[in-house]
Amino acid sequence: MEKSIWLKNIERDIISLGSIVFYFLVIGRALIAPYVLFVSQLIVAAIFLVIIFIKFKDWETYIARAFVLLVCTGIFYNSLAYTIFTIVIFLLILISSKHLGSSTKSIIAGILIGIISLVPAFIASHLIRGSFGFTE
Repeated sequence: MEKSIWLKNIERDIISLGSIVFYFLVIGRALIAPYVLFVSQLIVAAIFLVIIFIKFKDWETYIARAFVLLVCTGIFYNSLAYTIFTIVIFLLILISSKHLGSSTKSIIAGILIGIISLVPAFIASHLIRGSFGFTE
């Protein structure tokens, strides 16, 4: 296999860590325990990502979902080693996305929309924690 094809395949694999399938795989795994606050954060963020996608199209959805997963899993695991690992993976997602042709504007928009979707997600988990006493 040609080196450039091999590199593009690896970049696509890296970006897939922000896919809808992977996002729901993380939610599915969290439901097994169950981790109600963590799952609620991911679901609320996903709902807001869909709402934003309906209104605006020029942003990298993979990056927004990957950012949400980076932040939520980093807080959930509360481990410096894990957080560093996920930051490195996220940087690889950004580099891969740019190398595969995404514009800088759409990449930055994806990050910002990921941040925006986390606000209602954390508010919802705070309300759930206060209302129902979940502690995780």
